[in-house]
Amino acid sequence: MSDKTTQSAIVSVIKSMAHLPLFIEKHQAQALVMRYDSMRQSGAFDGIVSSKENPIQVQFYNASTNIAYGKFAADFTKIEKGSIAVVPVMGAMMRDSYCTMSDGFVSGTRDLEATVKALDQNENVDGIVFYINSPGGQADGNESLSRVIASTKTPTVGFFEGMASAAVYAFEGVNELYAAETQSYWGSIGTYITIADDRAFWESMGVNYLEIYAPQSTEKNIEVNEALDGNLEPMKQLLSSLTDSFIKSVKKSRPQLQDDGHVFKGKLYSATDAMKIGAIDGIKNLEYAIERARILGKKAKKQNSNTNQTTDIMSIENEKKLSFFEKIFGASTATEAEADLQNVQNSTKELQSKFDELQKKFANVSELNATATAEIEKLNEQLNQSALLAETNEAKVIEMAATLTAQSELLQSKGFETLEAALQELETVFAHNKELGGVKAAETPINNQQTVENTVVSTKKTYDQIEAEAAAALDAKRKKSK
Repeated sequence: MSDKTTQSAIVSVIKSMAHLPLFIEKHQAQALVMRYDSMRQSGAFDGIVSSKENPIQVQFYNASTNIAYGKFAADFTKIEKGSIAVVPVMGAMMRDSYCTMSDGFVSGTRDLEATVKALDQNENVDGIVFYINSPGGQADGNESLSRVIASTKTPTVGFFEGMASAAVYAFEGVNELYAAETQSYWGSIGTYITIADDRAFWESMGVNYLEIYAPQSTEKNIEVNEALDGNLEPMKQLLSSLTDSFIKSVKKSRPQLQDDGHVFKGKLYSATDAMKIGAIDGIKNLEYAIERARILGKKAKKQNSNTNQTTDIMSIENEKKLSFFEKIFGASTATEAEADLQNVQNSTKELQSKFDELQKKFANVSELNATATAEIEKLNEQLNQSALLAETNEAKVIEMAATLTAQSELLQSKGFETLEAALQELETVFAHNKELGGVKAAETPINNQQTVENTVVSTKKTYDQIEAEAAAALDAKRKKSK
């Protein structure tokens, strides 16, 4: 395809998206179209045309190898048992299929939904791989496709070269998701709209462009008209609502995705960085993705087989129980009895469920009671300790009061009214002692026994003198105060 044709194709897509809210990474769109064209020319992957005349061509791989054995569209009755289906998702995602090249179409989300449902209902399909290379696209249609993929009983695996915006919305709910290489891009979670203000152009052409609304339609097209007049808030509110739904869906589909502060603001990641925040499960090749779908399909079939065996056993038991009614009352009564038995079984399951729920609640109540009992015992212990402490403090207070009373009585017996008076008298004694020069003999070194005896006698005499003088001074003061 020539550069001129490529450019024309891109312009036609952009025009078709004008005035529509978009989940798309626009900087990847042109590179995607060119990569898509080169891949088609090389024959690496050529089954991606879609329209009513040319439905989606799905590549099928058999149960044991990663070699494709054929491509089928719409009619999947001829595929082999245990097949893995590879569904191409190439180009900007629109609700309806559209043409970007002279020889091909890009499938819309409506066609993808129909294809996924048909594959999921086909017992010969063990797994579905979505081969994705899309920068995103139109805002509407992705939520519906996402629900269809999430509800399939057939395991699904995503494999992408580029997966941005609307493609993230639609395919994030697959069981496993892998990138083709380290520089494959993922992300751009967000919404924007392009509004072309062509009023000046039409006026320059002499066209007087009028929009006339019914009197009741005061808010019709208000977001676009307000934006054209410079007020962007109504349109921002609309885009915000769409983005909230987008983010909520991605979080639900991939709970392991870590919010690094950028992922829900529209950042585009390389596959390496996308792995770091849990957005994807690895960087592998298409063969690995197909093999993972095959393994998941075998596990799902095994689980379904176990469930079916359980159901068959219950049916046999029911038939044994019904044989009695059938022999005595006839087939019609046996049919009624079967319905009654089914009702009883359903009621029993319901009662069992309620009983299990009550047991859980009882266990919670018992646990709460045990916790409450432990807390009460702890409080009682603290109260006992507080009471003991209070008794101890009370005894100490009584003892202190008795000591103070005794000291007060002692002071009064010596002629002092207060402790301050006694201290004042003691200061007087110390001052008097200082005037006498203290005990000089005690400062003399003791060299022999005689010196010791002399020192003791000298010291004793000196203190006797001090005591006598102090007593005399106190007596004089008492007499004077009387």
